[in-house]
Amino acid sequence: MRGKKSRKKTGRHLYDYEKLLPFSHMQMDTKYILDKKSLPASAYNHVRIRGLPLYEWNIIDAKTRIKFTGDLSKNCVKTDYCISLR
Repeated sequence: MRGKKSRKKTGRHLYDYEKLLPFSHMQMDTKYILDKKSLPASAYNHVRIRGLPLYEWNIIDAKTRIKFTGDLSKNCVKTDYCISLR
């Protein structure tokens, strides 16, 4: 039986972490929560019927790796006031 091959990570980093200051570079991604392929039918229907938030966003600080997560409901897409932190 053969063992797993280890892969050396060689390549460029996105940032020079030694010179980077906390909260100077942030990475953001968004996710559509109501994905019919990944959710069971009961969970999908629950989110739809209850009007729960449909979008989630994550912001990660590149230096400290502190993560902020929030959600955005369909009714609040046009305003900045409906963003809620978790």
